[in-house]
Amino acid sequence: EALADCTQAIKIDPTEAEGFRMRAMVNNKKGAHDAALADATEAIRLDPKSELAYLERGYAHSGKSETDAAISDFSAVLALNPEMTDALYGRGLQYYLKNEFDLALKDLDAMIKLTSDVPEAFFLRAVIHQGRGERDAAFNDYSEAIKLKPDYWEAYANRGDLRHYGEQPAAAIADFNEAIRIKPD
Repeated sequence: EALADCTQAIKIDPTEAEGFRMRAMVNNKKGAHDAALADATEAIRLDPKSELAYLERGYAHSGKSETDAAISDFSAVLALNPEMTDALYGRGLQYYLKNEFDLALKDLDAMIKLTSDVPEAFFLRAVIHQGRGERDAAFNDYSEAIKLKPDYWEAYANRGDLRHYGEQPAAAIADFNEAIRIKPD
């Protein structure tokens, strides 16, 4: 229904970028990334300063595993609005996927400084810290992710892994048990 509403809005005024941007958003949520990419590109053509159109195109590229293109679009968003937390997270995730951990951490740190209520940002930052052997920073970020999202089984499992290798068997078992309780399969 939302897709049909967006298409109808585009039929009424095909020169209005917002209809294309909204349809791109709906298509991204449905996993139709090619269609989202086309609509977001048209929205950008109609309104080159639409940060949300660049954001949707970044999501579409991300969904298609086009990391460099996604980074480019998230960077375009940030050129228009340096405090767009969704773009900071999106670009940070893409940098992580490219193993560019310093750049990923820079974006995640900036995002968390702006808004400290996104558990996924703390989780991703913890994964990077854990991979670098920065156990205390990883532990703190996993704990913050759990505080923000008490059913974050992945954070419990990863924190349990840290505790296991940190020779804290009882605490590790407690975290693993909680992860299993939340997601038993």
